[in-house]
Amino acid sequence: MLGTILGTKLLPLVVYRIQKPVYTFASYPTHFWITPILLAIGAVLIATVGATGYVLIRDLREKPTQLLRPKAPKPGQRIWLERITPLWRRLSFHQKVTYRNLFRYKARMILTILGIAGCTGLMVAGFGLKTSIGEVADRQFKQLTHYQAIVTLKIPNSTAQTKTILTQTEKIRSYLSVTMSQVKFKQKGITDQAATVYAVADQAKLAQYVALQTPREQQRLTLPKHGAIIAANLAKTYAVQKGDWLTLQTAQGQRARIQVAGISENYLGNSVYLRQSALSKTLQQPVAANAYLMRTAKMTTKQEKQLATRLQQTTEVAATTFISDQGAKQATASANLDPIVFIFIGLSAVLAFVVLFNLTSINVSERECELATIKVLGFFDKEVTAYIVRENVIFTVVGIVLGFGIGKLLTWFIITMASSEQVAFPLIIPASGYMIAAGMTVLFSLIVMGMTHRKLKGIDMIGALKENE
Repeated sequence: MLGTILGTKLLPLVVYRIQKPVYTFASYPTHFWITPILLAIGAVLIATVGATGYVLIRDLREKPTQLLRPKAPKPGQRIWLERITPLWRRLSFHQKVTYRNLFRYKARMILTILGIAGCTGLMVAGFGLKTSIGEVADRQFKQLTHYQAIVTLKIPNSTAQTKTILTQTEKIRSYLSVTMSQVKFKQKGITDQAATVYAVADQAKLAQYVALQTPREQQRLTLPKHGAIIAANLAKTYAVQKGDWLTLQTAQGQRARIQVAGISENYLGNSVYLRQSALSKTLQQPVAANAYLMRTAKMTTKQEKQLATRLQQTTEVAATTFISDQGAKQATASANLDPIVFIFIGLSAVLAFVVLFNLTSINVSERECELATIKVLGFFDKEVTAYIVRENVIFTVVGIVLGFGIGKLLTWFIITMASSEQVAFPLIIPASGYMIAAGMTVLFSLIVMGMTHRKLKGIDMIGALKENE
């Protein structure tokens, strides 16, 4: 009940406040939706009542006389490490005891490792999501797009005044005339996809403005004489490869078929690149340059506005779009996700602590007689703690390593599901994300070990040894 109330009334408000700088909400309505609530309750019941029922069914098969007596500890068995004689001989007495105990309580070992791995994986996924979403703007506007602005003309080839400004402005390094148009790709059974077509007369200069490269191998692509290079998102949506054909429709309603000559890496929007001669042949009509791709030195927002105003006053320019505006919007959207990611990481951290604490407490409680015995045999308090801690250290290390793989897989799954026809997220998990996730898991392990040490010091040796009586 408490979880339902918090999930319905508290977390949505946090999300609303996060999105408030980007979107305008008249109110913050929160409603109890029966379907997700029932799904959550069902999952909780399966995890709790299901586990309890499994244990009860197993225990109720025992005879009453066996249930009245304390459960006997599991007998020791030979483990597979003992078969590796050269290795086993080099292990110390304490190491041999530790490894035997690990395989003696297999269920607890599996639960602990999976619990730690799951929590570490969630934390890694949190950092991975933050980086992957935030990296979209950098990948698109810094690594792939090398121009800083697009100048769109009202009338193709009407550029006398515009060229004068572009040539005389000190901040402008170079510019490239292109034929730019908005089209829609059509295929039966698939939603129409909007794309921007860039056609150039001088394909050699295009490399200075756009990095055309394959998505995985990142091999350079050059514009062929025939066909077009399309964005990876577009190729994925229509399941096409090099050599296949696609049908496009121009803004004027004209339809044409175009051959895929290559697939380029792309993260935002859908872009299509080809030569002007190839576009003219595809549309069966002459085409003219109607825009400029512009490379500039670093400019302030004020300088960008002044340049846009000067170009607008020529009456030849329809619009001037700066890449910095799009990058800033994407960066803002990414920053708004930070609180959600932190909640994700925080809940994972709490879960990691709870798992470690509960499993360690159960471990100590079930082995009180064993621990009391080794204390009677002369083990000091620190040695008794080390007897348990050595097992937890192994569990933690194995769980962290396994959690790295789970975190990467979970991040890949989430960004794949979150990607759309217009936006693709790269899979990037920074080294700091792995380190922080591992560090937080180790920190919780140390805290639990400290609490375990205090509990072990308070074991009543005589009471624990008399328990079987």
